[in-house]
Amino acid sequence: MTESQPTVAPVLEGEVLSPQATQALSTAFESALTKAFDRVGPTIYDEVMRQVGLSAEAVGLIRLLAAKSNQSKDQIIEKALTLYGLALDATEKGNKMAIITPDDLILRDINGIDDSERSSDEDAARDSE
Repeated sequence: MTESQPTVAPVLEGEVLSPQATQALSTAFESALTKAFDRVGPTIYDEVMRQVGLSAEAVGLIRLLAAKSNQSKDQIIEKALTLYGLALDATEKGNKMAIITPDDLILRDINGIDDSERSSDEDAARDSE
């Protein structure tokens, strides 16, 4: 072993690491694990999402929204499902969801919640996946 490489032999022989050495070791492990997961994690996550039936476009959108909002993919999916549930409840009660300004001007109606609003082209595309 060269002088530039740290040795772990004293630890194995029963010696205790200093708090500074423990912190440095912890930081090094955390950094290495984070880099490894950053390389492999997204691929694994995307593959699992495709296996449960999400299209490549949906997986890409989840990845984009997670990066844009600085939140996890799980958080994005949970929030999307919550919003979908709220929109579905509103539709069932004859109400609509919309994006409004602070002055209560409607910027955009949220449509497409009710399955009857889907076009036959969308149905055919979804059935072919």
